[in-house]
Amino acid sequence: TGNIYLFHEENINHATLLNRYIGSSNLCTEIVLPSRPSRMISEELVRREDGTTEIVKRYDAGEIALCNLSSYNLEKWFYMNEQEKMDLCRIVVRSLDNTVDVANYPVKEGKHSNQMYRYLGIGVLNFANYLALKGIVIDTQEALEEQDRLFEEISYMTIKASCELAIEKGKFEKFYETEWSKGILPIHKANKKAMELTKHEPNWEKWDELSEMIKKFGIRNAQLLATAPTATSGKAVNATESSEPITDYFYKEEGTII
Repeated sequence: TGNIYLFHEENINHATLLNRYIGSSNLCTEIVLPSRPSRMISEELVRREDGTTEIVKRYDAGEIALCNLSSYNLEKWFYMNEQEKMDLCRIVVRSLDNTVDVANYPVKEGKHSNQMYRYLGIGVLNFANYLALKGIVIDTQEALEEQDRLFEEISYMTIKASCELAIEKGKFEKFYETEWSKGILPIHKANKKAMELTKHEPNWEKWDELSEMIKKFGIRNAQLLATAPTATSGKAVNATESSEPITDYFYKEEGTII
């Protein structure tokens, strides 16, 4: 389409908990994960017993970053109580984590990366509808305050669900090479200027408790949240896209007659 997708390298590498350099994103820019090419370490011509030959190559395995995507429908979230929300987060995290083990990987580098870090990408759709249900106009300070409160709630519950899953199934393989192992959470590395846009103050006591819980038991997934555009899947369930406002459809065609 000719659209330009921006990737802010410095911001991404400051915020990541992976202790790895991240040099790119996917096209929709909702995932920011490290990738690296495989490196060939040997190539050998081998003659079989039947007289035929084969070329045997060995590689130092690279990584192709994958994330297993799902989105919370915020219209449904609006009507849930706290226990129902937590149960939903547990179901989504468990379901996506299972896909790491059962997925078909046509490229081995993708399987290698996914099994080491068990990346998930859980986002939202129907945010505009959610605000409408609350009677909040999307381009107001009130909407900013509600968005800050809402996404802190989603972040906390989703991270807690992954920690609980780690107690049951074990932490991801590279846990001790990341800042998760030190009890550092995404909220601790959030952009300070962004946080100053609202008056909302996180409940640091519960975050500290979760931090200690993760240091003790680990976390199942190295990445959890990724707000995808949901441009197609949103329409499929009659929802507004991602965290975007409601927009009108339009069609424009241009041409030159010679």
